[in-house]
Amino acid sequence: MIRIALLGSDSTHTEAFASLVNGPDAPLRELGRVVSIWGEDRSETAAKAEKLGIEKVCGAPEQALENADFAMVIGRFADAHPAPARVALTAGLPVFVDKPFTVTRSEGLELAELAVRSGARLCSASPLRFAPETAELKRAVSQGTGPAVVVTTAPANCTDLGDDPRLDTSAFYGVHAVEILLEVFQDGMWETEVRYRPEDIRVDIAFPDRGKAVLHLIRDLPELYTLDAYGPAGALRRQVTLDGGYYLQEMQFLLERFALGRGGIDVQATCRGIALLGELDRDDPFRGAGRVE
Repeated sequence: MIRIALLGSDSTHTEAFASLVNGPDAPLRELGRVVSIWGEDRSETAAKAEKLGIEKVCGAPEQALENADFAMVIGRFADAHPAPARVALTAGLPVFVDKPFTVTRSEGLELAELAVRSGARLCSASPLRFAPETAELKRAVSQGTGPAVVVTTAPANCTDLGDDPRLDTSAFYGVHAVEILLEVFQDGMWETEVRYRPEDIRVDIAFPDRGKAVLHLIRDLPELYTLDAYGPAGALRRQVTLDGGYYLQEMQFLLERFALGRGGIDVQATCRGIALLGELDRDDPFRGAGRVE
């Protein structure tokens, strides 16, 4: 059984992941258990630990990693990820970092380099990589007889979790759409062309020898994700069902494959996705003070 340390407790992903392994009815209880947790808000962390049956509430990431086999960095915001991830990688543990991986590509590459130096495994992923709709789209593209055009649609900002300025970014929800594309095409994105409008952002993306994609981010959209594919075989349109079922597939992958060194997710491609999202926010004339209401 894999002993898991959770680093970060301010996201609903704390419950989403821990409930899959902790408790008598947890579907993956035979594969692992969350044995320790650290979070910046001690009272919030303690309350979640009690609810989820996590025995050890820690005052520092280093303490949470004692006697752990696998570290999961799951703070809500990307700027909270590098510090605990560095601690876990330095300890040599396999490390999963929740979405968005980091704020900038350089931060992500720094973590990737640290993983190489310490001999640790590292990956980051959106749970929507593991959604059944993503798997269906991936099969449809792989079975096509010619280049496909894939369109993923997501919110350009988060409007349902408060007024933290870190929610008014392409990365918070847009990372799901980007990572769906990376999962479908299994390659790093290359050429891009961007169009900004008051209501949306459209990004045309080329994947070498694999096809073309459009990332469509709509401003002030309630959380939803649609996947469309067009090619010689026809058209496919799906909306991701946001029922949380994809967490089960993600956690199973992490425990049965990634933590054991049997599979992973390309961190370099993840970093290219982070770079794209960062550029969108940096250059967006309608973001923040420039926003047209």
